[in-house]
Amino acid sequence: MFHYSFVMNSFLDTLQSIDTDILLFINGKNSPFMDQVMMAISGRFTWIPLYLLFLILIIKDYGKGSWVIILFAILAVVLSDQVSNLIKNEVMRLRPSHQPGVMNLLHYCKDSTGEAYMGGLYGFVSNHAANATSLAVYLILIYRNKIITWGLLLWVFLLCYSRVYLGVHYPSDVLGGVMLGIITGSLAHKSCMLLQRGTSLWDN
Repeated sequence: MFHYSFVMNSFLDTLQSIDTDILLFINGKNSPFMDQVMMAISGRFTWIPLYLLFLILIIKDYGKGSWVIILFAILAVVLSDQVSNLIKNEVMRLRPSHQPGVMNLLHYCKDSTGEAYMGGLYGFVSNHAANATSLAVYLILIYRNKIITWGLLLWVFLLCYSRVYLGVHYPSDVLGGVMLGIITGSLAHKSCMLLQRGTSLWDN
């Protein structure tokens, strides 16, 4: 039992070390220009045009049934966001920007108030990563279009990368968020399809 515990602790320490090394590598590739770009990518309002674009596209393609598609898209994000918060409060893993021994090694970007952007206290899992992935997976499964798929995957990657670049998440935080988003986005799509089955909601 002691041997098993020692091996597990050693394994977890190794993973944490790798996680930190990747974080410091990405965060260390900073510049004033990239700081602005990454803050914009992580920004709350930056992607409103993207959301509006899909809103228009869904209404155009699904007519009177578009409200169902939109409803489950919203539910996909709400579900991933709430589960992310639950996991954060249960796991209570400090963000690197709040982690003693790591926080002093990081480069921080300034927010709109001129203060160093450090995020909240806990980081696992990343809400940004979970929410973006959940919506992306849902829309990918709805449209099954190569251009939309690659565009949304690029969006998720940029958002996840920005969170690590800004020093507010370990790579495993965003990876956990991506995995959660895949699950919630898939569930939302499955639920939407089950509701659609046997109805004429998609008829224009």
